Amino acid sequence: VLLRLPYAWRVPLCGWMFSRIIAPLAGYRRRVMKNLRLVLPDLPAAEVRRISRAVPDNVGRTMIEIYSGPEFIARAARQPLT
Repeated sequence: VLLRLPYAWRVPLCGWMFSRIIAPLAGYRRRVMKNLRLVLPDLPAAEVRRISRAVPDNVGRTMIEIYSGPEFIARAARQPLT
């Protein structure tokens, strides 16, 4: 269904859906928080919450980019190399 949307909408929407719906239901956010406590125990709680939402958002964006091959390649080709 997401592939029917324009690329510019599909990528952030999939990230949002993954971080706000799928990750909490699947326990991914809890896993990210647990791992952050192991590797960075002094990290402020606000930053732990931010990262625990950003990681699944990035996963969702990456997943839809994989399924959006031609659009992803076209967009990447337009970006300047730095």
